[in-house]
This record gives sequence, structure tokens and C-alpha cells, in this order.
Amino acid sequence: MMTLNPLLETTKTANVLDTNSSGGIDLGDNIVFTITVENKGNVTLTGLNLVDTLTDGNGNALSLTSTPSYVSSTATSSIGTLKVGEVESYTATFTITQAAVDSGSIINSVNATASSPGTVSYTHLRAHETREDRGWR
Repeated sequence: MMTLNPLLETTKTANVLDTNSSGGIDLGDNIVFTITVENKGNVTLTGLNLVDTLTDGNGNALSLTSTPSYVSSTATSSIGTLKVGEVESYTATFTITQAAVDSGSIINSVNATASSPGTVSYTHLRAHETREDRGWR
């Protein structure tokens, strides 16, 4: 009998788009977050749910400009179902606000949850932080 081993790996990266051509990271620029979720276990996972949380450097809630939306998959399963070894990609966007500038940073985390056979739920949390030392003005 095979032991079921559900395992998610979530990766999050950020790319800042200098939309106002100031040469730095500042008010009005867009941060595009790319989220990848990989099934590293040995069973198919279903019902993938992403909860993306964004706060300023002081812990105050901020709102994403666009919440995570599906981009692609490495397999042919339906969105939210991850076959063994499959990777799904999502993007989310944040337009830098004055509150974010005033606090000096943002902290963005994503919580990925999916279910394995027997309705066991598995969660993986990944955070990404953009800080003042990366060029905020």
C-alpha cells in the first residue's frame, strides 16, 4: 500500500514596473507578483485556493489592484487541480499607494490550500517583502 504524501510548494516573486519613468520605486508604480504552486507530493490535489494578503510596513491592510488570476499550467488538468508534478502560475498586481510609500515597505504573502484524497487539506504559506532598501522614495 502506497503512503499518501500531499505536498505543495508555493513560490512568489515580484517585478516592479516603473510606470511613471522616475527611475525608482515610488507612488503609482506597479508591482506584479507571480505565484507558482507545484504539487511535489505523490497524489493529485484538488480545490486549490489562494489567499493573498498585502500589508504596509506598519502592518496595515492594503488592497491588491488585481487579485491572483490564473495564467498557465504545465499539465492539462482543470484550473485548481494539480496532478503530481504539475505547476500552476498566477499573477496579482499592486499599484503603489501613498500609504505604502509612507510606511517604507509592503509585505505580501500568499496562502495556498488544496485537498488530497480523503479530504485532507494541505497548506503552504509563502511571503514576499518589498522594502525601502530596494529603492523606495
